[in-house]
Amino acid sequence: TPQLGVRPFGCKVDVQQPTELMREKEQQSVSIPCSVTVSSCSESQTQISWYVFRRDSHYQLDLQSHSLRYTLEQQDLRISSLSEADSGVYYCAAALLDVAHSGAQAIGQGTTLKVSKKGLNVRQALLLTLLVLLIVYSLLVLVIIICIKVQLQYTPFQSNAMLHFQEERYKAVIGAVDTKANMYTLGTNMYL
Repeated sequence: TPQLGVRPFGCKVDVQQPTELMREKEQQSVSIPCSVTVSSCSESQTQISWYVFRRDSHYQLDLQSHSLRYTLEQQDLRISSLSEADSGVYYCAAALLDVAHSGAQAIGQGTTLKVSKKGLNVRQALLLTLLVLLIVYSLLVLVIIICIKVQLQYTPFQSNAMLHFQEERYKAVIGAVDTKANMYTLGTNMYL
């Protein structure tokens, strides 16, 4: 894609910046690269400006008033404490300031910045996974303990009831046998 460049008196200003999408997370910092080349003219001072185009607005960044958020690192734009509102297309522009080359300027092709909400990093995700596993493990152990306690609580009762039932049955059987034995004894005694 051709760049806008004015060449008065044979002076050429060229601005290069990456056009690919840069993806970043909130609260991080990002540096958007910009390379400015001035050729075919004597040394002159270059002024760097940055513009941002968003869905509903576009404007020149005020680097002096917002120096805590926006800083120039040579020609690169550094944005600190990113938020989703920083998403947009950032254009680097260069202009020569001296009178002899006034009007020599160029603008880059724009770098798209997409800022998303801060997600979990690997360490946080691992800790969250371990916490969930620990909770599941604890609940499982608790359920097993409750089941064992309930089983022990009702098992002796059932055993005692069963023993009592068997004891009563045994007494009844023994009683019936004793009764028959007594009757037999009585019967044999009568014949004696």
